[in-house]
Amino acid sequence: GYDAFQSVMDRGMKGLSADEFDAAQHANSALVLDTRPAAQFCQGFMPGAINIGLGGDFAPWVGAMIGEVKTPILVITEEGKEQEAITRLARVGFDHVLGHLSGGFASWHAVNKPIDRVDRIAATESAAETGLPSIVQGVQADFAKHQARARAHSAGVNRETLPPLRRLPKA
Repeated sequence: GYDAFQSVMDRGMKGLSADEFDAAQHANSALVLDTRPAAQFCQGFMPGAINIGLGGDFAPWVGAMIGEVKTPILVITEEGKEQEAITRLARVGFDHVLGHLSGGFASWHAVNKPIDRVDRIAATESAAETGLPSIVQGVQADFAKHQARARAHSAGVNRETLPPLRRLPKA
């Protein structure tokens, strides 16, 4: 079953120092979810953290990347976004949030905890550097083909608007 929403929020809203966060991650084998925008995440993040930014399609990505709703989760957010992140996780069934990093990633970095970084480049830059076709160009070409095929299949189709549905009287 699912925990009561208020208990989920109370547990998730527990701010943890960098040392407490690190200890909780190891003690619970918790997944670290960093919800900052990708541009911030790539400049520095806790080793092992996964990034799913709050902007955009947060819920489907959480479902796809985390999968198991009973996974213990520790959250890193931009300051002031803790409640939004925990609420959005709870709405899609991820109610095992153990807490969040108080002060955000800056507090992790301030106490000289280990950090990782990644370079972020556009698909077109990657294509230029590797000499391979851009994935984005391939997707665009596939989409254009799909649109053309859909237009061809729908030629001559009678498009009429259906009348509004009526509610049936209760029996």
